[in-house]
Amino acid sequence: MQDVRIAVPAERPDPASCVDPVLAQAQFVVIYDTHNGSWDTLDSWRTLENPGGAGAALAELLSRHRVDVVLCEEYGPPLYHVFQSVGIRLRDGASGSVREAIDRYLAPKTAARAWRAERKS
Repeated sequence: MQDVRIAVPAERPDPASCVDPVLAQAQFVVIYDTHNGSWDTLDSWRTLENPGGAGAALAELLSRHRVDVVLCEEYGPPLYHVFQSVGIRLRDGASGSVREAIDRYLAPKTAARAWRAERKS
């Protein structure tokens, strides 16, 4: 599996937090790096000024933090285009805790990698 940085909007600044249902208004964004297993949290990003609004400010911030994909509950077409323009993929359907959402996202990729490794041995 390719290393990725995954961001999830959160109600609190930790992986055990619930996924915040409103991506562009979340107080916190938790970032997980699959390369080294590290966690990072962005706080009060809404103070950033951006003429494109909260979604554009968040996309710009996450781009600077080298995020590859954002897992969220849902998003609309305008937000999709803003994130796409900075090279970040959006995936909807995230629920539960931040850690659970990330585990569900990674599970098929991890299972496929294990299956391929098993076939090679």
